Amino acid sequence: MEQKGKAFGPSLFLLGICVYVLGVMYVCEANVPGLNETVREYVLSQYVRPAREQGLDVVRINAGEVHRSLRWVNRVPSVCTALGSQRLQRETGLELIEKKGPPSGFGTRAEFTYRIARPESTAGQDVAEKKVTLDDLYGLFSGMFPEPGGMEAWIRKERAAMTFRPDPNLDPELDPEGEESL
Repeated sequence: MEQKGKAFGPSLFLLGICVYVLGVMYVCEANVPGLNETVREYVLSQYVRPAREQGLDVVRINAGEVHRSLRWVNRVPSVCTALGSQRLQRETGLELIEKKGPPSGFGTRAEFTYRIARPESTAGQDVAEKKVTLDDLYGLFSGMFPEPGGMEAWIRKERAAMTFRPDPNLDPELDPEGEESL
């Protein structure tokens, strides 16, 4: 009996630790916004709202400035990803018109230029209100190939229009004009 208790002791202890860690992870995920959400909120409050109040049409955001202002360390790629995301544009009512910076696209010198597309009151509402279902997609391409077999006829027509010219570099038996040599 004593050996049986020892075997369960470490197992129950490890199980307790796992349950505790998972609980902490759940609480942290529920209360702390993600990196992208933090960047979106910061951009909205520090760049977009002031630009709208001033009546500006264009806003320039430097990734390094956002990174420094948030007092993050080694999170520049996350900032750049958030600044270039479609979700940021949708939720803040911006339209990305230019992106400058290093070739990788991730760096403190990356600068994003946005056009302020619509007022803040409508920004983000289209996502919440418009939920696309499969029923909404029904008949979307109905006019593309109206008659039965239309798709198949289109594919045949495209294949017939294709030309194939063999590469003489790949096949040594062909001369440069693509004819077989005798």
